[in-house]
Amino acid sequence: MKRLATGLFLFGILLNTMVYAQWESLSQLEGGNITSIAELNGDVYITVSNKIYKSTDNGASWTEIRNGIPDVADISVITAFNGTLFVGANDSGTGEKIFMSTDAGANWSATGGLGAIILAGDWAYTESSLFMASNFGKLYRWDGATNMFTEVFGIGAGGSVETSGEEIFALHNGSVKISTDNGDTFSDKIGTPPPGDPAFGFVPVRTAIRVDSELIIGGNGVYRLGADSVWIKSNNGLPAGGVVVTKFIESSGSLWAYTDNGIFISADTAKTWTETDIHASTGFIAGVAMTGSTTFIASENGVFVSDGATDATITFTKEVSGLVHLTISGMYSAGSELFVYGPGVGVLRSEDGGDTFTQFGDTLASLEIRAIVKTDNQYLVATATGLLKSSDGMSWTTITGAPNINAGSMSSSGTMVLAGVGTQVYQSDDEGETWTARSAAFELGFANVTGFAIHNSGILATIATGGDMGRSTDGGETWSKITPPGFAHPKVIYEGDIAYTSVSTFSNGGGVAKSTDFGETWILPENELSGIGGGVSGLTASGSTLFTFSLTDVYSSSNSADNWAQIEVTGLPATAFAATEAFISHNGFIYYAPAGNSVYKRDASGSSVWNEEDLLTAEQFELEQNYPNPFNPSTNISFALPRATDVSLKVYNMLGQEVASLVNGRISAGVKTVVFDASSLSSGMYIYRLEAGSFSQTRKMVLVK
Repeated sequence: MKRLATGLFLFGILLNTMVYAQWESLSQLEGGNITSIAELNGDVYITVSNKIYKSTDNGASWTEIRNGIPDVADISVITAFNGTLFVGANDSGTGEKIFMSTDAGANWSATGGLGAIILAGDWAYTESSLFMASNFGKLYRWDGATNMFTEVFGIGAGGSVETSGEEIFALHNGSVKISTDNGDTFSDKIGTPPPGDPAFGFVPVRTAIRVDSELIIGGNGVYRLGADSVWIKSNNGLPAGGVVVTKFIESSGSLWAYTDNGIFISADTAKTWTETDIHASTGFIAGVAMTGSTTFIASENGVFVSDGATDATITFTKEVSGLVHLTISGMYSAGSELFVYGPGVGVLRSEDGGDTFTQFGDTLASLEIRAIVKTDNQYLVATATGLLKSSDGMSWTTITGAPNINAGSMSSSGTMVLAGVGTQVYQSDDEGETWTARSAAFELGFANVTGFAIHNSGILATIATGGDMGRSTDGGETWSKITPPGFAHPKVIYEGDIAYTSVSTFSNGGGVAKSTDFGETWILPENELSGIGGGVSGLTASGSTLFTFSLTDVYSSSNSADNWAQIEVTGLPATAFAATEAFISHNGFIYYAPAGNSVYKRDASGSSVWNEEDLLTAEQFELEQNYPNPFNPSTNISFALPRATDVSLKVYNMLGQEVASLVNGRISAGVKTVVFDASSLSSGMYIYRLEAGSFSQTRKMVLVK
């Protein structure tokens, strides 16, 4: 087959290439930021970012379901009505916005009647009808006979819908309007503002209920409608600082208020409130569902399930097994430790490459984490309320006098720590105990310092906006400005003796610039990244291979940023990527959280370039000897497929341990070539094995460095 391999190599000059390797979701990670919840026949359904999950065991485990909903559709809210599930999904591909399932979520189909700009924002239903409030201020009613939603009323942008018995409430800022004829007509605004409460008319009303003929509403606090049609503030027993009420439920003769600061119960129709044991641990509550005596809470911190109690002794347990969504603001790697952090999750740590994660520092879970670093003897975590330290990750103390560190702008080397605080660089040489301001604001420009790259005694600092960076050649004592190409440099790293910075711009000219003289001069090569809209953002390196991403794609370079190959995005969510700190290398893998969603990883050492040529056909399965062989650091592996089939091509060391997965998925017929980059592997003999259907073949190759 050498003739075919040679021909394919020549064709490869003319063909587009992409780096091929499957991204794997780290599904063990706990989920959070639940946006809505529904119950149907004892099963529970939630929406989490771009996903729908179902639990058939009271939240002990969750399974993702969305068959029939396009991958490009962004899931919003879910509800159940008369045995049918409905979900809002912003599908930019077809314009359909509401999908329905009549088989408990197994399959979904689009409903009709709504235009491309209608986004579902809230649901409510009576015994006979389902209503949907859109984000654009319209109220719609479901007509099962026509399989369509039709507009019935205008409630104002950002408004909500609620029902109590057969009453339908259209809710807006300081406004409640009621329909008693199934939404055909609505009353004028009910009630007048409370005396001395001028803000009432600007506060969103989020929920409403009628208890013993008395109308009660919730938003920023609780209000009852008095006999004189004046709203009465009714916060007796609620926190003095106020609460945001998202849902009222009447249960066991009491009124329950679900808020952003816990759960409260009233036995006297909202006149006084008693706090349950559930405080702010749930975070902002997005929805509540009940089945029998069990209550489910969907919140920004996860799903919480009650123990069945119906009074103030009620307790809730967080149940998120199987959920993979996180709201991630950053990742950090130190030795064998991989850290993930974000709102609602605190800090999670893995010591096995992401296979399992555990909560790192329980007291961190409720804090806004901005950055984490590890020095020789301490862990340092920057939060919105201060800088914390711990020698073991268990017991944390606040470092008094530490600067208010910005998000992501902290780096360490040995016992030295650098931090960005607005336009100022601060430095600590004793693991964060004491700090010294190292640069005057005018030295680095009028923009936030966002990150650092430390190389020997030199330091480069990135700045959030503008065309400048900071540079210190004396260990941080003094700083000066330098100007790489482009106008924004969200990331700077060192690989060997070369500094690299990503160039992010919404015009042409993006890419990765490099400097071999510590930032004195920079080169922005003309290559595959040139002209990409929005430029590139994240930047990391695994061995000598660089990785970056744009708004839509991920790229790698094995020749010092001179050329870039597009990485296969199979396995990643079908959404546009956003600038994020959650893009790092760790022990031979690349970890990435597109748009702050779940963490995904791929094998960095097994980076491969995929070539296809339809003119070359194959009569039988065959695995060719790699060429060149021996090789350093990359080699070509060709194989033939007479028909489309599932293919696995993996590389093993002589102990039988897998070191790279080059191909894993269904591949079309033809002759293929994979370029195996072994930059991060040591010299020696390796085995590569092709499995295609029932066919398998193994060959040996030698890496010489």
